Amino acid sequence: MTGCTAQAPEGDALYQDGEQRFTNMWDAMHSVLSAVHDGEWAVPVGGYGAAPGACTASSSEGFRFEYRRSWASDDLDPQAISDAAVAAFESLSLQPETNVFGEGDQEEWNVIAEGDPVGRAVVTVRMDLQTVDVTTLTTCAPGDPVALDAMVFDDPDMSSEAWRRMPATERPDSVPMFFFPVDGPVFWNEDKTPVDPQPVITDPPQAPFGP
Repeated sequence: MTGCTAQAPEGDALYQDGEQRFTNMWDAMHSVLSAVHDGEWAVPVGGYGAAPGACTASSSEGFRFEYRRSWASDDLDPQAISDAAVAAFESLSLQPETNVFGEGDQEEWNVIAEGDPVGRAVVTVRMDLQTVDVTTLTTCAPGDPVALDAMVFDDPDMSSEAWRRMPATERPDSVPMFFFPVDGPVFWNEDKTPVDPQPVITDPPQAPFGP
């Protein structure tokens, strides 16, 4: 968990560090998504990636981000998708590896890349489900995830519905969001179905924790 033993920032410095780490990861993975499928991706509930999580059971060990995206199609070409993912990761100066398991309709392709700013990223093609799943788990960073979460969601009461304020889709024109005020746009209905149409965000809410 590289970085967790460094001096942990607090307050505005913690927010700014978290925002920079998230944005760098988001931008890098956005380029991977666009290379694989230049269209809309689904973001599973809670998978947007901006909610800081603890690196271990103890929040004192630092924070990291977990990111998930998915795309379904009836006409997947796993070799083309793998080649596109590999090229995208290489453009980020990473060295991806590709593993293939199973055969025919049961094939599963995994393109794995490790290193900053993505941490550990995996592009998985499942031919039986006709889906492409993209996940990222960033490396550990010093700082209190609980304190950072309260700033990201501007919610001292730690509302259990903070997930509703994170986008349910990512498109080629999407921009990264790292501040979700309680009066900001809502992307999910209470029954955990995406709001349709999704709010179009071109100028994300700005947090009061900047320099």
